[in-house]
Amino acid sequence: MTRRPRARSSSRQTVLLVLQLAIALALFTVDILTGPGVADGVGYPIVLVLCLWNTKPGYAFAWSAVITILIVAGGLIVPDDNLLHAVSFDRALEVCTIWVIWFLIKAIAPTFND
Repeated sequence: MTRRPRARSSSRQTVLLVLQLAIALALFTVDILTGPGVADGVGYPIVLVLCLWNTKPGYAFAWSAVITILIVAGGLIVPDDNLLHAVSFDRALEVCTIWVIWFLIKAIAPTFND
């Protein structure tokens, strides 16, 4: 009887996934094209906050891991301009921010069983 809402939910989740992928790839592209020192990791939490619309267990955790990989990969791809310590600290702070947001999402959304 309620197959239609399930299909609607599935299409919403597909749209959400595509939106998150588009935002993450756009931010990664900006990250590697702008070079070190630019606030390139500021947008990644947006991708993670969008996880609130998908209650699948592990979804937010998986996106946190993907974003962490993108942040680290961006640091490895961008050429070093003798700012290694500052850039490394900035990236570490970005990774910490992502995981703090994941923890907050997990805390306020008890349906996430990561």
